[in-house]
Amino acid sequence: MADVPDYDEAKHSIQEDFVEIFTEHSRQIYRFILTLTTNRADTDDVFQATSIVLLKKFDEFDPSRGTFYSWACRIAYLEVLNLRRAKRRATMLSEEVLEMLHADLMRRNSELNSREAVLEECLNKLPGDERHLIEERYYHEYTPKQLAQRAGCSVHAIYRSLAKVHGLLRRCVDRSFAAENR
Repeated sequence: MADVPDYDEAKHSIQEDFVEIFTEHSRQIYRFILTLTTNRADTDDVFQATSIVLLKKFDEFDPSRGTFYSWACRIAYLEVLNLRRAKRRATMLSEEVLEMLHADLMRRNSELNSREAVLEECLNKLPGDERHLIEERYYHEYTPKQLAQRAGCSVHAIYRSLAKVHGLLRRCVDRSFAAENR
C-alpha cells in the first residue's frame, strides 16, 4: 500500500506537471491568441480565461491525441469565440438600446415640434406689450435687469410681468393640447 500515492500527492504532481508544461508553452499560446484578437486587452482576457480552463481540464489532456500546445490552442480558440459572442451580444444590446433611444427621441421631437407650433400660435394671440416683452427677453436675450432699465421700472416688476405672460402661454398651450386630444 505504500506504493500508491495519496490523493494530495497525485494532485500536487498534476499541478506541478501543469505548471511545467504551461510555462514552457505560455508565450506561444499568448502569441496564438494575439493573432486572433483585435487588441491587447482582449488578448489578456482570453489568455487568462484560457489559462484557467487549461488548469481545470489538465487532467483531461491526453498526450497520445496531440501536443499540449495544440490542445491549448484549441481551448484558446474556443475562448476567443466566447469573447466574440459576448461582444456581439453587447453590441446587439447597444444597437437595441440605440434603436429605442432613436424611437424615443423621434417621438419627443415630434411632440416638441407640435408644442412649438402651438406655442407660436399662443404667442401670436398675446396683446402687443406682452408679446414685445417675450420677444425682448427670449429672442433678443435681454436680461431682466436690462429690460427693467429699458422700461424704466424695477427688476421685480419685470419678473412679475414675465410670470404673468408665462402663465398665459402655459394655459393657452394646455388648452390647445386638451382640444387636440378630445
